[in-house]
Amino acid sequence: MIIKEGDIVEVSYEVRHFGEEVPFDFTEDGKPLRFTIGSGEIIPGFEKAIIGRVVGDSIDVLVKPEDAYGDISSDLFIKMSKDRFEEDVYIGLEIMMDIEGREIPILIEDISDDFILVNANHPLAGCDLYFKINILGVER
Repeated sequence: MIIKEGDIVEVSYEVRHFGEEVPFDFTEDGKPLRFTIGSGEIIPGFEKAIIGRVVGDSIDVLVKPEDAYGDISSDLFIKMSKDRFEEDVYIGLEIMMDIEGREIPILIEDISDDFILVNANHPLAGCDLYFKINILGVER
């Protein structure tokens, strides 16, 4: 059965930054990733690689930022008052913060006497991602 939008698929995968050898994320043995094509659960480039394929296919695909987590946006580097932070912070710390009603991970980029510069871009924004995907199952 050829995979199309609306199908429920099960895959195993590993992903690494393009040019690196070691994956930073992967499915564990016996625990496939299950999702519906077109539901927005998975980055677009991952879905595009699977559509038109069949169970048993193995795919190697490079996903560019525009089909993953987007490019790095300078608008998402935000100066915030130090009083917004309850904990001791340091450069490189990643914390969850409510920004415009959404809990998102932010990265502390810089600390001055008055402000803290945070980066609210997705941690994988701007990254080329290399996936190895194995299609294990499909349901309509």
